[in-house]
Amino acid sequence: MTTPPSHKPTLTETARIRIPLQFRKKAEQSRIIRLEEPMHVAPPRQQQLAGDVLTTDPVARQLLDSIYDGLIITDMSGRIIDTNLRTVGLFSCPREDLVNRQVTEFIDGGSEKLIPEITANFDSGKFTLLECFCLRGDGKEFPAEITANIIELGNRDTLCFFVRDITKRMQLEIHLLRLSKAAESAGDAISIFDGEGDNVYQNPAFTELFGYSAEDLREVGGLGALYTTRGVHAIIMKAVTTEGAWSGELTVQRRQGGEVPVFVRANAIRDEDGDIIGLICVHADMTERKRAQLRLRRAHDELERRVEERT
Repeated sequence: MTTPPSHKPTLTETARIRIPLQFRKKAEQSRIIRLEEPMHVAPPRQQQLAGDVLTTDPVARQLLDSIYDGLIITDMSGRIIDTNLRTVGLFSCPREDLVNRQVTEFIDGGSEKLIPEITANFDSGKFTLLECFCLRGDGKEFPAEITANIIELGNRDTLCFFVRDITKRMQLEIHLLRLSKAAESAGDAISIFDGEGDNVYQNPAFTELFGYSAEDLREVGGLGALYTTRGVHAIIMKAVTTEGAWSGELTVQRRQGGEVPVFVRANAIRDEDGDIIGLICVHADMTERKRAQLRLRRAHDELERRVEERT
């Protein structure tokens, strides 16, 4: 039973619901793309609710139609009774084909248990944040973030759904995930700094090569404290901010003792406006290369010595 309007709880928390991919339906199996099928006709008493229940004020209606998120109003059983204009665009579906249908028909993997869960969260003083895929009228789908709440309209409780298309956010998250996995599996030691010069990331190869965890690095004063050439970190930062990049050979003091020669490539991280918001440093271990160079130099010296003896 829904909490009476005069005793509605204060919502202070958020209940997160995520529909796993393995439970999602295929778009072609959903009823939403078969709009030619007879739609369920609600009983006459409920049918009177369908229509412009959001507001009769044309100015207010225009404001609701112009907001970025889709807005869906349903009765307490989840039957859609009104939407704003943004919802029509998001779902590629005429408004008349949305009204009187169950909101879960448009949620890929949504079941009849979803509405009771939303009302239970509300009675516990929680918003519901739903992460899912929504189905369009053309059979395609889009990743969405839906917030659900209960509001009072026409002296009775209704369910209110705000639907946000998070396609770009998901694409960015996937892109960042790929980059992070690439950095984690890289053989070179990688460290990333924010716009203030503070270390915000280092890959496992960095910790393995130099022996410093992120916390250890902060305690010693940052990456600049590891370079045996004092003041070179400031030179790198200046070169990156003015020219966008710096590269060169340096020696790093390892936490477990000893020094390791590295070739450093530092590049600026810029935002869409071209402003520098960070710095990435890649350290390639040159120990084996230096050893090979030393062996080659010794062999060359030995060859010259033998030639001098013979001549």
